[in-house]
Formats: sequence, C-alpha cells, structure tokens
Amino acid sequence: MTAVPSQPNDMRLGRSTVLDMGREQPLRRRRWMLRRMVVAAVLGCLVLLGWIVATEWLPPTGIGYLLYAAHDRVWLPLWSWLWLRAGYWSLLWFGPFAVLLVLALIEFLGFGTPLRRLQVAALRYGLRHNWIRALIGFEQILGWKRGHEGLLVAVIDSELRQAEAKAKAAIEAGREQDVTMLCRMTVGLAYLRANMPLAQTRCAEQHLLAVMLERDEGADLRSQLRRIWGDETADRIEAMTMIADEVIPDAVSGLTAPGRAPAELALLTLGIVHRAILSQPEAASAWFTQWARQRYRADIARDDLVQAEGMIDFEFWAAICERALIVRARPGWLAELLPGVEMDRPLGEVAAIAMARRPLAIGRMESE
Repeated sequence: MTAVPSQPNDMRLGRSTVLDMGREQPLRRRRWMLRRMVVAAVLGCLVLLGWIVATEWLPPTGIGYLLYAAHDRVWLPLWSWLWLRAGYWSLLWFGPFAVLLVLALIEFLGFGTPLRRLQVAALRYGLRHNWIRALIGFEQILGWKRGHEGLLVAVIDSELRQAEAKAKAAIEAGREQDVTMLCRMTVGLAYLRANMPLAQTRCAEQHLLAVMLERDEGADLRSQLRRIWGDETADRIEAMTMIADEVIPDAVSGLTAPGRAPAELALLTLGIVHRAILSQPEAASAWFTQWARQRYRADIARDDLVQAEGMIDFEFWAAICERALIVRARPGWLAELLPGVEMDRPLGEVAAIAMARRPLAIGRMESE
C-alpha cells in the first residue's frame, strides 16, 4: 500500500510558509497494486474472450453459444454503427474519447496525474477570466455542497496566495498594485467557506490589503463579503476589524485574559492595524507590546495567541505598524540631524524577549 498527498488544505496551517512546506501533510491511502492487478485481470479476460471467439475454441453449445451470440448480435452491430458506418468521421468522437480514456487509466493506476493537471489548468483559466460564478454554479448543478469542492478551493487558495504576495510586496515597496484578482479570489473563498472562522479571518485580512492599495476596490469587496456573510456575521466581524478609538484601551487590557477565541484575537489585530494606519500608530504599539508580553509569559501558556498568530500574517502587520510608528516618531529634520540614529524602540517579539530577560539580569546584579 502506498500513499499520495491529499488535496491541499483550504488554509495554511502555520505562520510561516517555509515551515508549512516542511510540515508533514495528511496522506490519503490508495491501493495502487490492487488497482493494477484488477485492471490487468480485466484486460486479460477481454483478450482471452477475443481469442476464444476468433479461434472458435469453445463448441457452439452452452456457454460457447452465449458468447458467440453476444459477439454476433451485440458487438458486431454496435461496432458497425459506431465505427465502420461513419468512416473517418468516427475519429471526431473516438479520438478525444480514447485520449481521455488513456489519461484516466494512467491516473487510476497511479502512474501520473494528467487529468488532475488538466482540471487545475482549466480552473485557473476560468478564475483568471472571472468565471468564478460560473464554476460555482456548475458545481451546484452537479449537486456538490459546500465543503466538497476541494480542488476548486485549493486552486482559489493558490491564486489568492499569489495575489496576496504581490499586494504585500507593493505595500512594502510603496507602489501601486491592481487588486482585482485579490478581490475575486477572496469573494470565491468567502462563498465556498462562508461559515468557517478561519476563512472569515483570511477574507478580512485580504480586505485590509485591498483597502490599503485601492480604497474603492476595498469598499466593493466589503459590500460583497457582507452580502455573502449576512448582516449579522458582517457586523460582528467589522466590529473588530473596524474598531473604534474608544474601544482600543479595553481591547489591549483584554489581552491579559487567556482562553479567548483565536479568530477574535486575529480580527482584533487587523482592526488595530487598520486604526494604526489611519490615525493611531500608538494604539498598535500598545497592542503588539502587550501581545508580546502575554505571548512569552513563563507562567501561563497562551495557546490562543499562538493560534491567532497562525490565522493571519502576524509578522507582516506588526512590521507595517512599526514602520508607521517610526515614520511618525522621526520627522525629516531629525533624521537629517542624526543620521543612522534610530528614534524608536523594538516592538513585538523582540521587545518581549528583551523585557523577559531584563528582570533576570537585574536580579543577578543585585544578588552579586
């Protein structure tokens, strides 16, 4: 018995894509040898029956009579109607059918994945030409329900990763970037996985990227997500991703309480980032500093913070907020007056590690 990787997961498992690549993926077991033995046995039986009919090895009684009658009354008329009567025109249907049959047999026996590659190529083409609604509608006609569109979700996830990487690179470089593909894939993912907290968090993250690059596209994406999720779910998510200034202090102090829902913490982080970009970089400083203090506490394991960090690109958003804070703390004239002098302090994990070590160093000095 051998194993092959199952379809790609709908969401990334961890914070780092490099770590995700090294993580052991779930395997779907397939009995390749059993399949090959069954196919070989079926082909062998067909060859044997053809040889028996051609040589008339069996007498025309009993089983032999049934075999010869099936050949003369069923196979020969069918072959004549399908192939001989149409002549060369039969190649119009027989050629593609034979190619697909061979490709399906190769994939069924485990010698390759040609049909899966064709499916992926067709889905990518449809998604890049804005046929996502048609693809979803076609799957509904087939009777597939939400949660059973594994291949389509995997392709959408792959396209979304590429669009997300381009958007983040544009934000870091300070240049413009078209977010049309990002918004399309986000809408598709939101529809296919509307009730999953992990998918909702990821769609909220893509919405923030779209708003940072093209505000109009971000507003349109917001309206589409609201239509898919419904007003109740959308209001609950936007209460965290569009957090008000007066709620931020309570949210920061609430980080001290363990056991909160990771999706809620991830959405609150996106809301703090959004507010920091608009007008409140100090709020992000307080949020990420408190987060780091709680994350690296030695007395309490904060699994909720760890899981929340894995639901979004935590390091990217922390870096964006830190850069906004640095720009505000270092005006142009001060930077020219003191070149090379950083007028900021480290945030996030770096600050947390330093704060965790500082009391130990003081204790050792006092004991000495």
